[in-house]
Amino acid sequence: MNVMIDNQWTKEDAHKFLARGRWFGSLPVPMQEKILSRCEVVRFPAGAVLYKFGDAVDGLYAALQGDLRAYVNGGDGERFFFRALGPGSWFGDANLLDPQARRIIDVCAASAATVLFMPEAHYREITESDPAIYRAFVQLLLLHARYASRIVIETRSEAPIRTARALVRLARAHGVAGDDGTRLAMNLSQADLASLVGVSRQYMNELIARWEEEGLLRWNGKSQPLLDTERLSGLLGPYDTWILEHEDWV
Repeated sequence: MNVMIDNQWTKEDAHKFLARGRWFGSLPVPMQEKILSRCEVVRFPAGAVLYKFGDAVDGLYAALQGDLRAYVNGGDGERFFFRALGPGSWFGDANLLDPQARRIIDVCAASAATVLFMPEAHYREITESDPAIYRAFVQLLLLHARYASRIVIETRSEAPIRTARALVRLARAHGVAGDDGTRLAMNLSQADLASLVGVSRQYMNELIARWEEEGLLRWNGKSQPLLDTERLSGLLGPYDTWILEHEDWV
């Protein structure tokens, strides 16, 4: 999904952009309009915390622009990079079906970011008054559950394959295609990638150095790496076509 560059988002901009996504775009236009009418455009500065583990559930979000990241907290206090929430991603919905639930992950803005936000009270009103919209949000929840199940299954793969998957996903969320490859429009350190993949920083340093020699990528310190997504995709297995065919559902 191509990212809009305009910093001044309106609801009309958000509607056009989100309608390109598989889930929201599949809904009838009157339903899309009804959902958007309960939302507002919100901007966050770099470093902002949208919500954290244990917070009360405040509502539902859709990423429009910027580098948003989801983190999970380990038992020893360490925080792990779980998922990049690229433009077009809907998130924060999982706990809305349970009025007593609390947030189970952290979501932070690694850069200035813009989101569409539906407050929890508006979500309750719209889903309780319209069963079709309730079913649509259940479908979104099931899509997120499918994604989480894939991540769990993929942890059994070898580390280079997990890394290739992670980079292909990041390219789909934040990639900007150019003549020399796909640049990630996000600042990503080797430590970030190691946390996302679940390996040590030393291992990631060695893997990136090898892949740079082989021409699969060009790392730029903590800034925006350049990827050969075609060659990285070639490292994946036949079941990984799921990433390319079904992960634009947001």
